[in-house]
Amino acid sequence: MQKNPVLKREVRANMRSPKLILSIIGFNLVLALSGFVFLAFFEEAQPLERLFLELFFQEDAASSMSDNELAYNSIRLLYCLLIMLEFVLLFFIIPTLTGSMIAGEREHQTLDLMLTTQLTPKTIVFGKLLAMMKTILMILISTLPILSLVNVFGSFSAFDMIASFGVMLVVSFFLGSIGLLFSAWIKRSVPATLCTYIVLLGLCILPLMLVRLTPELIGSSGGRPATFAYTLAMLMNPLLTVVCLLKMRFGAEASFISYLESTTHLAADSPIARHWLIMSLLFQVTIAYLLVLLSSKYLQPRYRRREMNGAIKERMSSEAETATEDEKESK
Repeated sequence: MQKNPVLKREVRANMRSPKLILSIIGFNLVLALSGFVFLAFFEEAQPLERLFLELFFQEDAASSMSDNELAYNSIRLLYCLLIMLEFVLLFFIIPTLTGSMIAGEREHQTLDLMLTTQLTPKTIVFGKLLAMMKTILMILISTLPILSLVNVFGSFSAFDMIASFGVMLVVSFFLGSIGLLFSAWIKRSVPATLCTYIVLLGLCILPLMLVRLTPELIGSSGGRPATFAYTLAMLMNPLLTVVCLLKMRFGAEASFISYLESTTHLAADSPIARHWLIMSLLFQVTIAYLLVLLSSKYLQPRYRRREMNGAIKERMSSEAETATEDEKESK
């Protein structure tokens, strides 16, 4: 991958840009301030902590904890909140990085120059995406010191940090592929970024809302196609993937499987339910790879020819309107 000239150019430009340093500082500053506020006010917010702990433990498990158990599990909850905060920050950062990857080249009129070289559309797309992943990798590595402070209390191990780090990388790759697709499809950076935000919000929230709004359709005897489609949508849900990781760390995997059984109507002993985290990560990587290939299709000559013909027609029509206005003024 180091032989990819697009990757080399993007990495060199990102390293020289002050945006990367500001992104790293801002990312870590938000995590540090959130952790400080949590530790400073956790005694006054014990009812709120019990509510969040019930999201990761079995129901009513947090209500039966003593104050000492609650204090210990609050440190574990802090780590989970930091991981969720990381996901939220990545959710807002990645579309801004990918929205201008291809559309920005169109706006600067450099995409046609890149396509006249020996670079293939696939090389350009993969180079852009890998450059984004290197930026995300640097941001995630910079957060390890903050997350490792929680390990001082002995509530998490190095394996937990490695697992959360790997999940965040896969989720970032999936989110970046969606943004890259809209950047290759839409000609402008701002509309591409907005469309990416809308799709990602729908991907995270819509499946969770459908199971509440249409419970009679999901899992009914005549709604097996809807149940299958809903299961695929849940596998593609990056928010549910992160929640599954945290549920497994809290030892509440049984409650998560029961949730899947009640929503997707999967059997509790089915391979998908028992290995939901691995299945969802593999499914997201596969979908991301297909989206990257689809993005490269929009840069191929036949698609570019249609785009150029449309641009020529718009230019000719604007020139004709200008000529007509000049004739009217001359008369």
